[in-house]
Amino acid sequence: MMTKRQGIQLKLINTVTTIEDLVPTNNLYREIDTMVDFSFIYDEVKHLYSTGGRPGVDPVVIVKYLLIGFLEGLFKI
Repeated sequence: MMTKRQGIQLKLINTVTTIEDLVPTNNLYREIDTMVDFSFIYDEVKHLYSTGGRPGVDPVVIVKYLLIGFLEGLFKI
């Protein structure tokens, strides 16, 4: 079952800070997120998910993790 992330990060427990507050506004990944519309990924992977079962990880989040890993040099193509 495909899951879509809703909204922004929840506030951390017992604080008034969110992860969004900790990342600078001029961060490269924020700029990429504003320039690229990742919503096309849902249509590309829709056939890979079943209609029942436990909720899966949001496919956009997975692609973003892979993109960050590539840009940070954690894995190579």
